Amino acid sequence: MEGRVRDREDLIRLLEVLTKRGLKQDEAPFIAARQYVLTPPETDDEFRSAADFCEKYPDAVSNAEREALKAQFLEFASDHPLHSEDDPDTLRGVAADIEYIGERLGVATEDFTQGLYERADEIAATSRRLTWPSR
Repeated sequence: MEGRVRDREDLIRLLEVLTKRGLKQDEAPFIAARQYVLTPPETDDEFRSAADFCEKYPDAVSNAEREALKAQFLEFASDHPLHSEDDPDTLRGVAADIEYIGERLGVATEDFTQGLYERADEIAATSRRLTWPSR
């Protein structure tokens, strides 16, 4: 899975170089890269790559595709695979990823992230109480 994510990120960086050198958005290499990057995402990193692509190449993504991606992201964020994680840093990272992606896609994320941040704070506070030395 990680290889697919790196491929998407690397592909976006490659497109930046190639478009600066004259690659047009209607040429086959760009279209193939676009199709791969916008393949329905399943992970935070894949959504991040798709969102970054949409931000860098807004004219290459139709409104219908953008709306479909938003809907997929909302479904993913509402039941994030790590929402029941017990590590506060992981929960904060998930919340930050959701905010990052939501910002780029134009999706409000507070409903998803607030609970993650609160849960992270609760776990951290409980952990501090359990490990705080008594006198």
